[in-house]
Amino acid sequence: MAIVVVYGVDTSIEQEIQKGNISQMQTEINNFSSLSKIYLLTMDYCSYDSLFNNNVIHIPCGFKVRSNSFIVRFLFSIIYVFRSFFEIMKRRKDIELMVSQGTTTLQCVVASGIIKVPFILFIHYLSYQEELILKRKLLATIFWAIESYTIAHADQIIALSQKIKSQVLPLNMRVQIIPNYVDVKVTDRLDRKQLREKYQFGESLKVILFVGRLHPVKNVDFLLKAYKHIVSEVNSKVVILGDGPERMPLEALAKDLDIADKVDFKGFVLKDEVLEYMNASDILVLPSLVEGQPRVILEAWACGLPVVAAKSSGLQDLINDGIDGILFDVHSEKELVNAIIGALKAAKSNLLIENGEKRVKEFEKERILSMQIEAIQTLLNKTILSKTRLS
Repeated sequence: MAIVVVYGVDTSIEQEIQKGNISQMQTEINNFSSLSKIYLLTMDYCSYDSLFNNNVIHIPCGFKVRSNSFIVRFLFSIIYVFRSFFEIMKRRKDIELMVSQGTTTLQCVVASGIIKVPFILFIHYLSYQEELILKRKLLATIFWAIESYTIAHADQIIALSQKIKSQVLPLNMRVQIIPNYVDVKVTDRLDRKQLREKYQFGESLKVILFVGRLHPVKNVDFLLKAYKHIVSEVNSKVVILGDGPERMPLEALAKDLDIADKVDFKGFVLKDEVLEYMNASDILVLPSLVEGQPRVILEAWACGLPVVAAKSSGLQDLINDGIDGILFDVHSEKELVNAIIGALKAAKSNLLIENGEKRVKEFEKERILSMQIEAIQTLLNKTILSKTRLS
Protein backbone atom coordinates (compact mmCIF):
# COMPACT_ATOMS: atom_id res chain seq x y z
CA MET A 1 0.00 0.00 0.00
CA ALA A 2 1.08 3.59 -0.59
CA ILE A 3 0.50 7.23 0.29
CA VAL A 4 0.12 9.74 -2.55
CA VAL A 5 1.68 13.15 -1.96
CA VAL A 6 0.62 15.82 -4.46
CA TYR A 7 2.18 19.29 -4.70
CA GLY A 8 0.25 22.25 -6.07
CA VAL A 9 0.65 23.89 -9.46
CA ASP A 10 3.11 26.48 -8.13
CA THR A 11 5.74 23.94 -7.00
CA SER A 12 8.12 21.65 -8.84
CA ILE A 13 11.27 19.88 -7.73
CA GLU A 14 13.18 21.68 -10.48
CA GLN A 15 12.12 25.04 -9.01
CA GLU A 16 13.04 23.99 -5.49
CA ILE A 17 16.50 22.91 -6.67
CA GLN A 18 17.02 26.25 -8.43
CA LYS A 19 15.95 28.14 -5.32
CA GLY A 20 18.13 26.03 -3.06
CA ASN A 21 15.08 24.86 -1.06
CA ILE A 22 15.06 21.21 -2.08
CA SER A 23 16.26 20.04 1.35
CA GLN A 24 12.92 20.99 2.90
CA MET A 25 10.96 18.93 0.39
CA GLN A 26 13.36 16.00 0.79
CA THR A 27 13.05 16.11 4.58
CA GLU A 28 9.25 16.13 4.59
CA ILE A 29 8.79 13.48 1.88
CA ASN A 30 11.34 11.15 3.45
CA ASN A 31 9.60 11.74 6.78
CA PHE A 32 6.27 10.61 5.26
CA SER A 33 7.98 7.57 3.74
CA SER A 34 8.67 6.24 7.24
CA LEU A 35 4.98 5.24 7.26
CA SER A 36 4.50 3.80 3.79
CA LYS A 37 5.63 3.76 0.19
CA ILE A 38 5.20 7.23 -1.34
CA TYR A 39 3.99 8.23 -4.79
CA LEU A 40 5.18 11.82 -5.21
CA LEU A 41 3.40 13.86 -7.89
CA THR A 42 4.78 17.25 -8.95
CA MET A 43 4.65 19.63 -11.89
CA ASP A 44 7.98 18.43 -13.32
CA TYR A 45 8.75 17.01 -16.75
CA CYS A 46 11.48 14.59 -15.62
CA SER A 47 11.93 12.24 -12.67
CA TYR A 48 13.92 13.12 -9.56
CA ASP A 49 13.79 9.69 -7.89
CA SER A 50 17.45 9.92 -6.93
CA LEU A 51 16.78 12.82 -4.54
CA PHE A 52 14.67 10.63 -2.26
CA ASN A 53 15.08 7.29 -0.55
CA ASN A 54 14.12 3.93 -2.02
CA ASN A 55 10.59 4.15 -0.66
CA VAL A 56 9.65 7.21 -2.77
CA ILE A 57 8.55 7.00 -6.40
CA HIS A 58 8.51 10.39 -8.13
CA ILE A 59 5.91 10.72 -10.88
CA PRO A 60 6.49 13.86 -12.98
CA CYS A 61 3.16 15.21 -14.28
CA GLY A 62 4.22 18.49 -15.82
CA PHE A 63 5.81 19.75 -19.00
CA LYS A 64 8.89 21.69 -19.96
CA VAL A 65 7.53 25.24 -19.94
CA ARG A 66 9.96 28.15 -20.27
CA SER A 67 7.37 30.80 -21.14
CA ASN A 68 6.76 33.63 -18.68
CA SER A 69 3.30 34.18 -20.12
CA PHE A 70 0.72 33.90 -17.34
CA ILE A 71 -1.88 32.46 -19.74
CA VAL A 72 0.48 29.74 -20.98
CA ARG A 73 1.49 28.75 -17.46
CA PHE A 74 -2.15 28.78 -16.33
CA LEU A 75 -3.16 26.43 -19.16
CA PHE A 76 -0.34 24.05 -18.34
CA SER A 77 -1.41 24.13 -14.69
CA ILE A 78 -4.86 22.91 -15.72
CA ILE A 79 -3.28 20.13 -17.78
CA TYR A 80 -1.15 19.19 -14.75
CA VAL A 81 -4.27 18.77 -12.61
CA PHE A 82 -5.84 16.38 -15.14
CA ARG A 83 -2.64 14.47 -15.82
CA SER A 84 -1.90 13.94 -12.13
CA PHE A 85 -5.50 12.82 -11.57
CA PHE A 86 -5.09 10.04 -14.16
CA GLU A 87 -1.74 9.03 -12.63
CA ILE A 88 -3.48 8.68 -9.27
CA MET A 89 -6.34 6.65 -10.73
CA LYS A 90 -3.88 4.26 -12.45
CA ARG A 91 -2.58 3.35 -8.97
CA ARG A 92 -5.92 3.49 -7.11
CA LYS A 93 -5.76 -0.10 -5.85
CA ASP A 94 -2.45 0.61 -4.13
CA ILE A 95 -3.42 3.88 -2.38
CA GLU A 96 -4.39 4.15 1.29
CA LEU A 97 -4.10 7.92 1.86
CA MET A 98 -3.77 11.15 -0.12
CA VAL A 99 -1.69 14.12 1.09
CA SER A 100 -2.00 17.49 -0.60
CA GLN A 101 0.70 20.14 -0.29
CA GLY A 102 -1.42 22.90 -1.79
CA THR A 103 -5.00 24.17 -1.68
CA THR A 104 -5.59 24.10 -5.46
CA THR A 105 -5.17 20.31 -5.86
CA LEU A 106 -8.66 19.46 -7.05
CA GLN A 107 -7.33 16.15 -8.35
CA CYS A 108 -6.92 14.99 -4.75
CA VAL A 109 -10.48 15.85 -3.80
CA VAL A 110 -11.98 14.08 -6.79
CA ALA A 111 -9.70 11.04 -6.65
CA SER A 112 -10.08 10.50 -2.90
CA GLY A 113 -13.86 10.58 -3.29
CA ILE A 114 -13.83 8.02 -6.09
CA ILE A 115 -11.40 5.53 -4.55
CA LYS A 116 -12.68 6.11 -0.98
CA VAL A 117 -9.44 6.96 0.78
CA PRO A 118 -8.88 9.78 3.30
CA PHE A 119 -7.47 13.11 2.16
CA ILE A 120 -5.24 15.29 4.36
CA LEU A 121 -4.56 18.87 3.30
CA PHE A 122 -1.51 20.89 4.39
CA ILE A 123 -2.22 24.63 4.08
CA HIS A 124 0.79 26.96 3.93
CA TYR A 125 -1.18 29.94 2.63
CA LEU A 126 -4.33 30.73 0.64
CA SER A 127 -3.58 31.55 -3.00
CA TYR A 128 -6.62 33.78 -3.54
CA GLN A 129 -5.23 36.36 -1.09
CA GLU A 130 -2.20 36.93 -3.30
CA GLU A 131 -4.44 37.46 -6.34
CA LEU A 132 -6.51 39.99 -4.42
CA ILE A 133 -3.38 41.96 -3.53
CA LEU A 134 -2.37 41.94 -7.20
CA LYS A 135 -5.90 43.20 -8.00
CA ARG A 136 -6.69 40.22 -10.18
CA LYS A 137 -10.23 39.87 -8.89
CA LEU A 138 -11.41 37.29 -11.41
CA LEU A 139 -8.50 34.99 -10.63
CA ALA A 140 -9.00 35.57 -6.91
CA THR A 141 -12.61 34.46 -7.29
CA ILE A 142 -11.61 31.36 -9.26
CA PHE A 143 -8.86 30.44 -6.78
CA TRP A 144 -11.15 30.90 -3.79
CA ALA A 145 -13.84 28.72 -5.40
CA ILE A 146 -11.27 25.94 -5.89
CA GLU A 147 -9.65 26.39 -2.48
CA SER A 148 -12.91 26.51 -0.56
CA TYR A 149 -14.08 23.31 -2.29
CA THR A 150 -10.79 21.55 -1.54
CA ILE A 151 -10.81 22.70 2.08
CA ALA A 152 -14.43 21.67 2.63
CA HIS A 153 -13.81 18.13 1.37
CA ALA A 154 -10.60 17.35 3.26
CA ASP A 155 -10.75 14.71 5.99
CA GLN A 156 -8.06 16.52 7.95
CA ILE A 157 -6.46 19.95 7.56
CA ILE A 158 -3.02 20.91 8.82
CA ALA A 159 -2.69 24.69 9.15
CA LEU A 160 0.60 26.47 9.74
CA SER A 161 -0.86 29.04 12.11
CA GLN A 162 -3.84 30.10 14.19
CA LYS A 163 -4.64 32.73 11.55
CA ILE A 164 -4.93 30.14 8.78
CA LYS A 165 -6.97 27.91 11.07
CA SER A 166 -9.47 30.71 11.74
CA GLN A 167 -9.78 31.33 8.00
CA VAL A 168 -10.68 27.72 7.16
CA LEU A 169 -12.79 26.81 10.21
CA PRO A 170 -16.04 28.10 8.63
CA LEU A 171 -15.50 25.52 5.86
CA ASN A 172 -14.07 22.61 7.81
CA MET A 173 -13.84 22.00 11.56
CA ARG A 174 -11.21 19.26 11.27
CA VAL A 175 -8.20 21.56 11.59
CA GLN A 176 -4.95 21.00 13.47
CA ILE A 177 -2.12 23.53 13.78
CA ILE A 178 1.36 22.26 12.95
CA PRO A 179 3.78 25.13 12.34
CA ASN A 180 6.80 25.37 10.09
CA TYR A 181 10.10 24.05 11.40
CA VAL A 182 13.73 25.04 11.40
CA ASP A 183 16.81 22.86 11.69
CA VAL A 184 18.65 24.61 14.51
CA LYS A 185 21.73 22.44 13.97
CA VAL A 186 22.05 23.61 10.36
CA THR A 187 21.81 27.24 11.46
CA ASP A 188 24.52 26.90 14.11
CA ARG A 189 26.42 30.14 14.36
CA LEU A 190 29.24 30.65 11.92
CA ASP A 191 32.13 33.01 12.58
CA ARG A 192 30.58 36.44 12.01
CA LYS A 193 33.89 38.23 11.64
CA GLN A 194 35.13 35.81 8.97
CA LEU A 195 31.85 36.00 7.07
CA ARG A 196 31.84 39.79 7.05
CA GLU A 197 35.38 39.72 5.70
CA LYS A 198 34.31 37.16 3.08
CA TYR A 199 31.48 39.40 1.86
CA GLN A 200 33.54 42.59 2.30
CA PHE A 201 31.08 44.23 4.69
CA GLY A 202 33.64 45.96 6.91
CA GLU A 203 33.40 46.53 10.67
CA SER A 204 31.08 49.56 10.85
CA LEU A 205 28.74 48.80 7.92
CA LYS A 206 25.15 47.90 8.86
CA VAL A 207 23.78 45.20 6.55
CA ILE A 208 20.01 45.12 5.95
CA LEU A 209 19.03 41.74 4.49
CA PHE A 210 16.01 40.66 2.44
CA VAL A 211 15.47 37.00 1.49
CA GLY A 212 12.69 35.88 -0.86
CA ARG A 213 11.36 35.84 -4.40
CA LEU A 214 11.16 39.20 -6.15
CA HIS A 215 7.42 39.34 -6.67
CA PRO A 216 4.96 42.24 -6.18
CA VAL A 217 3.46 40.59 -3.09
CA LYS A 218 6.88 40.70 -1.38
CA ASN A 219 6.74 44.54 -1.49
CA VAL A 220 10.50 45.01 -1.91
CA ASP A 221 9.95 48.35 -3.65
CA PHE A 222 8.56 49.65 -0.35
CA LEU A 223 11.79 48.65 1.39
CA LEU A 224 13.89 50.49 -1.20
CA LYS A 225 11.76 53.64 -0.91
CA ALA A 226 12.13 53.59 2.87
CA TYR A 227 15.86 52.92 2.64
CA LYS A 228 16.23 56.14 0.64
CA HIS A 229 15.62 57.96 3.96
CA ILE A 230 18.12 55.78 5.88
CA VAL A 231 21.13 55.78 3.61
CA SER A 232 22.25 59.31 4.59
CA GLU A 233 21.84 58.64 8.33
CA VAL A 234 23.35 55.18 8.75
CA ASN A 235 26.46 53.66 7.17
CA SER A 236 24.60 50.75 5.62
CA LYS A 237 23.68 48.71 2.57
CA VAL A 238 20.78 46.49 1.50
CA VAL A 239 21.51 42.92 0.37
CA ILE A 240 18.73 41.20 -1.57
CA LEU A 241 18.83 37.40 -1.89
CA GLY A 242 16.33 36.05 -4.40
CA ASP A 243 15.12 36.48 -7.95
CA GLY A 244 11.86 36.81 -9.82
CA PRO A 245 9.81 38.92 -12.23
CA GLU A 246 10.36 42.11 -10.24
CA ARG A 247 14.16 42.09 -10.33
CA MET A 248 14.61 44.43 -13.30
CA PRO A 249 11.97 46.96 -12.11
CA LEU A 250 13.55 46.93 -8.64
CA GLU A 251 17.03 47.51 -10.04
CA ALA A 252 15.63 50.42 -12.07
CA LEU A 253 13.92 51.81 -8.96
CA ALA A 254 17.19 51.68 -7.01
CA LYS A 255 18.81 53.76 -9.74
CA ASP A 256 15.92 56.25 -9.79
CA LEU A 257 16.22 56.63 -5.98
CA ASP A 258 19.97 57.15 -6.34
CA ILE A 259 20.76 54.23 -4.00
CA ALA A 260 21.92 51.68 -6.58
CA ASP A 261 25.44 51.66 -5.14
CA LYS A 262 23.97 50.76 -1.73
CA VAL A 263 21.68 47.93 -2.90
CA ASP A 264 23.21 44.58 -3.83
CA PHE A 265 21.01 42.18 -5.84
CA LYS A 266 22.55 38.73 -5.40
CA GLY A 267 19.90 36.63 -7.18
CA PHE A 268 19.18 33.06 -6.06
CA VAL A 269 21.71 31.65 -3.62
CA LEU A 270 21.85 28.22 -2.02
CA LYS A 271 20.54 27.68 1.50
CA ASP A 272 24.02 27.39 3.04
CA GLU A 273 24.92 30.78 1.62
CA VAL A 274 21.64 32.30 2.83
CA LEU A 275 22.56 31.21 6.34
CA GLU A 276 26.01 32.72 5.92
CA TYR A 277 24.49 36.05 4.94
CA MET A 278 22.14 35.85 7.94
CA ASN A 279 25.06 35.33 10.28
CA ALA A 280 26.94 38.23 8.68
CA SER A 281 24.04 40.74 8.50
CA ASP A 282 22.58 43.09 11.11
CA ILE A 283 18.82 42.80 10.52
CA LEU A 284 16.35 40.93 8.31
CA VAL A 285 13.53 42.97 6.77
CA LEU A 286 10.41 41.27 5.40
CA PRO A 287 7.91 43.83 4.00
CA SER A 288 5.54 41.26 2.43
CA LEU A 289 1.88 42.13 1.94
CA VAL A 290 0.88 38.56 2.78
CA GLU A 291 2.74 35.43 3.98
CA GLY A 292 1.99 31.97 5.28
CA GLN A 293 4.45 31.33 8.07
CA PRO A 294 7.82 32.19 6.52
CA ARG A 295 10.66 29.87 7.43
CA VAL A 296 13.09 32.72 6.72
CA ILE A 297 12.04 34.35 10.01
CA LEU A 298 12.62 31.14 11.94
CA GLU A 299 16.05 30.83 10.34
CA ALA A 300 16.83 34.46 11.21
CA TRP A 301 15.92 33.82 14.86
CA ALA A 302 18.08 30.70 14.89
CA CYS A 303 20.99 32.67 13.41
CA GLY A 304 20.63 35.45 15.98
CA LEU A 305 19.43 38.00 13.41
CA PRO A 306 16.90 40.68 14.49
CA VAL A 307 13.71 40.77 12.40
CA VAL A 308 11.69 43.72 11.08
CA ALA A 309 8.44 42.76 9.32
CA ALA A 310 5.19 44.19 8.00
CA LYS A 311 1.93 44.12 9.93
CA SER A 312 0.39 41.77 7.40
CA SER A 313 -1.27 38.37 7.44
CA GLY A 314 1.19 35.65 8.36
CA LEU A 315 3.77 38.02 9.83
CA GLN A 316 1.95 39.74 12.65
CA ASP A 317 0.58 36.31 13.61
CA LEU A 318 4.13 35.00 14.08
CA ILE A 319 5.99 37.98 15.56
CA ASN A 320 5.41 39.54 18.98
CA ASP A 321 5.93 43.23 18.25
CA GLY A 322 8.80 44.75 20.19
CA ILE A 323 9.72 41.42 21.77
CA ASP A 324 11.07 39.01 19.15
CA GLY A 325 10.72 41.39 16.20
CA ILE A 326 9.53 44.83 15.18
CA LEU A 327 6.38 45.28 13.10
CA PHE A 328 5.57 48.27 10.91
CA ASP A 329 2.51 49.56 9.07
CA VAL A 330 2.81 48.33 5.51
CA HIS A 331 1.59 51.73 4.26
CA SER A 332 3.97 53.87 6.32
CA GLU A 333 7.51 54.43 5.07
CA LYS A 334 8.20 56.42 8.23
CA GLU A 335 7.33 53.43 10.44
CA LEU A 336 9.62 51.17 8.42
CA VAL A 337 12.45 53.72 8.63
CA ASN A 338 12.02 53.98 12.41
CA ALA A 339 11.75 50.21 12.78
CA ILE A 340 15.00 49.60 10.87
CA ILE A 341 16.91 52.31 12.72
CA GLY A 342 15.52 51.07 16.04
CA ALA A 343 16.48 47.46 15.33
CA LEU A 344 20.03 48.52 14.47
CA LYS A 345 20.57 50.08 17.88
CA ALA A 346 22.67 47.82 20.11
CA ALA A 347 20.32 47.55 23.11
CA LYS A 348 17.22 46.83 21.02
CA SER A 349 19.14 44.49 18.74
CA ASN A 350 20.42 42.43 21.66
CA LEU A 351 16.90 42.14 23.13
CA LEU A 352 15.43 40.99 19.81
CA ILE A 353 18.24 38.45 19.37
CA GLU A 354 17.78 37.02 22.85
CA ASN A 355 14.01 36.69 22.54
CA GLY A 356 14.24 35.32 18.99
CA GLU A 357 16.58 32.56 20.17
CA LYS A 358 14.07 31.61 22.87
CA ARG A 359 11.12 31.69 20.50
CA VAL A 360 12.68 29.55 17.77
CA LYS A 361 12.80 26.56 20.13
CA GLU A 362 9.03 26.21 19.55
CA PHE A 363 9.77 25.31 15.91
CA GLU A 364 12.48 22.67 16.39
CA LYS A 365 12.61 20.37 13.39
CA GLU A 366 12.33 16.92 14.98
CA ARG A 367 9.33 17.89 17.11
CA ILE A 368 7.41 19.34 14.15
CA LEU A 369 8.18 16.37 11.89
CA SER A 370 6.92 14.03 14.63
CA MET A 371 3.69 16.02 14.78
CA GLN A 372 3.23 15.62 11.01
CA ILE A 373 3.72 11.87 11.21
CA GLU A 374 1.35 11.58 14.16
CA ALA A 375 -1.38 13.47 12.27
CA ILE A 376 -1.08 11.21 9.22
CA GLN A 377 -0.89 8.04 11.33
CA THR A 378 -3.99 9.07 13.30
CA LEU A 379 -5.99 9.52 10.09
CA LEU A 380 -4.77 6.17 8.77
CA ASN A 381 -5.75 4.45 12.04
CA LYS A 382 -9.25 5.96 11.91
CA THR A 383 -9.68 4.68 8.37
CA ILE A 384 -8.50 1.19 9.30
CA LEU A 385 -10.86 1.14 12.30
CA SER A 386 -13.76 2.32 10.14
CA LYS A 387 -13.13 -0.39 7.53
CA THR A 388 -12.87 -3.04 10.25
CA ARG A 389 -16.27 -2.07 11.68
CA LEU A 390 -17.88 -2.14 8.24
CA SER A 391 -16.50 -5.59 7.52
